[in-house]
Amino acid sequence: MICAADAAMVVADAEQHALYRLLSEARYREDQTAEQNARLTRAAGDRARYPSMASQLDAAQRENARLRDERDRARRLAVALESQLAAVRAMHQPQRFTTSDICGHCSGWGGDGTWPAQLVAWPCDTVRAIKEQP
Repeated sequence: MICAADAAMVVADAEQHALYRLLSEARYREDQTAEQNARLTRAAGDRARYPSMASQLDAAQRENARLRDERDRARRLAVALESQLAAVRAMHQPQRFTTSDICGHCSGWGGDGTWPAQLVAWPCDTVRAIKEQP
C-alpha cells in the first residue's frame, strides 16, 4: 500500500521532470521560431523576384504561427506545473516536535499538541525528491 508521502513524492517527482522537459521543449521551440523568422525575412525579400516563393512564404508563416502556439501552450503548462510544485512544497514543511524536526504533512501533524500517527524526519522523501535535479 502506498502511503501519502510516497504518493506525493511520486507526483512531485513526475511533475518536476515534466516541468524540466517542457521548459527544454519551450527553449527548443523558441530556437525553431527564431530560425523560422529568419527564413521569413529572407523569403519576404525574395517574394517580388520569385513568384513561387509566395507559397513557401505562406507555408513558413503558418508553421511559424503553429510553433508560437505550441510554445505558448508549453509555457502555460509550465506555469501550472510550477504552481502544483509550490503547493507540494507548501504542504511539506518542517515542524518542531520535541527535540527534532519532522515533516508535518507526512507525519499527520495537526499542530494541536497530540502525538502524530507516524514520525517522519525532516526532510522527508518528498522534499528530497523535489530538490533532486533530473
